[in-house]
Amino acid sequence: MTEQIIETENKFDVRTVMTVMVALAVGLWVTGFVLPEWLPGLRQSILGEDIKMYWYISRGSAIFAYVFLWFSMILGLLLSNRLAKIWLGGRLTNEFHNFFSILGLLFSALHAVILIGDSYLGLNLLNVLAPFGVSNYKPVWVALGQIGLYLWLMLVISFYIRKSLGHASWRMVHYSSFLLFVLALLHGIFSGSDTGSIGMVSLYWISAASTMFFVVFRILTSLFSRIVKVQEAMQR
Repeated sequence: MTEQIIETENKFDVRTVMTVMVALAVGLWVTGFVLPEWLPGLRQSILGEDIKMYWYISRGSAIFAYVFLWFSMILGLLLSNRLAKIWLGGRLTNEFHNFFSILGLLFSALHAVILIGDSYLGLNLLNVLAPFGVSNYKPVWVALGQIGLYLWLMLVISFYIRKSLGHASWRMVHYSSFLLFVLALLHGIFSGSDTGSIGMVSLYWISAASTMFFVVFRILTSLFSRIVKVQEAMQR
């Protein structure tokens, strides 16, 4: 009994340390790459005549939304590859997977709706929510983000109606998360005003490469598992 308690405490310590490390990494990235590039313009926006606080809030929330989407994708892939047991364990990984997805959706909604307050763009609620509703700023790439927002909402809702959908239908809906990630990536690269910065270039490369790695790993492990099953069946 005592050994089980000690083992549980050790696992909890590892989970806590790893979670803190992830949070620290994000904090260091924001402090090291994003803030130095934003501070001059942010200061001018607050103290100057042309206030752009809505625009800066939208940019910041977009970054957080994308990071949380990336985290959710990676954790989901870890669950599908059964690698989650190595780090947090299946149950806790699934909880973080859902939590990051919901949190990212909220930041994504903030990223869109807050732009209504920006006088330069002159957007209303219909412009923000309707795909291709924005015509004065990169309409195609902005529309990809708008479509992605609805896709993201559908995925989050599917968490809560999974039993009603059934496993097969829920799984088909869940596969659209890969499309969501691609839409978010393209939206960020081609419509984001920070795309050329070192921080965002690093984020896009690392997130895309790591996601692709785990996708390929999942495909290969699935194929290998099927080959093994076929060989075992032939030997019987």
